[in-house]
Amino acid sequence: MSRELAQLPTILCASRVYLDQTGRPASEADLAGHAFIEITAPSHIEAPRWSKARRFIVNDVDMAYQAVVEGMGIGLLPLYVARRDLERGRLEQLLPATALGGQSVWVSYPELRHQSQKTRAFVEFLTTTLAPPRDARSVR
Repeated sequence: MSRELAQLPTILCASRVYLDQTGRPASEADLAGHAFIEITAPSHIEAPRWSKARRFIVNDVDMAYQAVVEGMGIGLLPLYVARRDLERGRLEQLLPATALGGQSVWVSYPELRHQSQKTRAFVEFLTTTLAPPRDARSVR
């Protein structure tokens, strides 16, 4: 049995330190002058399309996240990776109205007549954890 649990939004973000040094883009056209952190992992949504300037290219989301937090450039990150630092003010979401892809999260488990309590609890935990924040003003 498989079911989709959530669509995880991807956001464009950068650290406040980076933005204070380079300026905050007000439009997609403004992104052309910025450095980007690119994730080349096959599961990642897309390469940054606004600029050819790559400050750092990695195949790991956690490494890209660390580079964004350290002020190396702008990154396309899954919301669940950046959420805490957005809430703490270390990262800023850029151009929230810009359409970006997302990632589907699926769970697969044996189809049984009576599902174990552990399996039900785990699926419920994932569903709750991966749900978008209630205050999703800037995240679509």
